[in-house]
Amino acid sequence: MIDENIGLKNRIGLIGCGRWGKNILRDLITLNCHVFVVEKKTTERQNATDLGAKAVFEKIEYLPDVDGYIVATETINHYDVIVRLLKNNKPIFSEKPLTNTLQKTEDLLRLGSKQLFVMHKWRYHPGVEKIAEIVSSNQYGKLVHLDVERKQYGIPHKDVDASFILLPHDLSIALHIMGHLPEIKYAFGNYDANRKIHYLNINLGTNPTCKIEISDRFTKNHRMVHAQLEHSSILLDDPLSDHIQIKESNGDILLTPIDIEYPLLLELKTFLRFIKGGAAPMTTLNEEVEIMKVLTLARNAVFTN
Repeated sequence: MIDENIGLKNRIGLIGCGRWGKNILRDLITLNCHVFVVEKKTTERQNATDLGAKAVFEKIEYLPDVDGYIVATETINHYDVIVRLLKNNKPIFSEKPLTNTLQKTEDLLRLGSKQLFVMHKWRYHPGVEKIAEIVSSNQYGKLVHLDVERKQYGIPHKDVDASFILLPHDLSIALHIMGHLPEIKYAFGNYDANRKIHYLNINLGTNPTCKIEISDRFTKNHRMVHAQLEHSSILLDDPLSDHIQIKESNGDILLTPIDIEYPLLLELKTFLRFIKGGAAPMTTLNEEVEIMKVLTLARNAVFTN
């Protein structure tokens, strides 16, 4: 359910209003925020105005005083933007991945900001949250294996490849369900002449184990989260589903209802509550470093195998 007053009187600076930034702007306005946009491209500036931004600027320096920032620029620009925003000592919610290198992510961690969080929307997905809840309850025994797949044809990003766009989603899902990211055991994949990774398969841990598979050369969109427990298996195979499937050890299949509110809206609500003194959003800098370490090791394995 949309609480239209949750963002009442919140003034948000949105840095970037491209393909995904437009969705963020739409939802912030739905939540009754006053949104001030920074966008360099003329077409995107006009789109922001048409969508209802209070004002649109070409440079961060022109922004008025706001209560918090959301960063939705290209990944390669995140680091520079965030460093400039940190001096204002306001909450920052950045799209994933936080940066395009492990070193830059660790640099931001060393700056010590407790106001910076990363927008891993799949941690807010009701299906992923329900699976995590069941796993932590031990009602079906311990987690044995986690499978996460994310495949599609192409990605709408030119600055980074599929390993930066698709893999962080699934690493955040594994982190959310398992509570941490186990040690990477091996990884393999393929890449093109420009060293753009198109397929990646990584295996983590020993007990439990986890396999993550991504591709931007698949014929259709495919998303899947499957948890094998000692006494059941749990499946989410459609991000828009209103249920997860639980197959019990006796063969019975339970369709367990889940909320259908979009994860982007849910994480934005959390950020707005945080600005007003509520609980912090998920994915701290320490957790993002954990994600980037695995991502970096996996990328290195593809290029060296």
